[in-house]
Amino acid sequence: MNYAVEFPVPEESVDSWDIYVIANVHFSDSVWDLIPLLHNKRKGLDSRGKLNFHTIEEFPLIIEPIKRYCYIRLGQVKPSTVTNDYISFASKIVSFFKEKKLYLSKI
Repeated sequence: MNYAVEFPVPEESVDSWDIYVIANVHFSDSVWDLIPLLHNKRKGLDSRGKLNFHTIEEFPLIIEPIKRYCYIRLGQVKPSTVTNDYISFASKIVSFFKEKKLYLSKI
């Protein structure tokens, strides 16, 4: 059974992404609460149903592409898979950037 969520993928400019709502939050929000999309609502797993983009806010130029990736993945796999993947790669990206002293910021 596929629990991927049907989300339209915008074909236009960056601004068009801000109109999309994921579960009960907007694309531009810093924390996406995906708990309403989860089919397994076991107690104690609430944090696993959230994508917290504050963890990468030191690197503002990568937030938008990562949000887009997560949004598109929500249409391909279960929401819990997206949260698990994000938790894993967000920490790896932050560690890598800090280790290499790559502090990306808006110009």
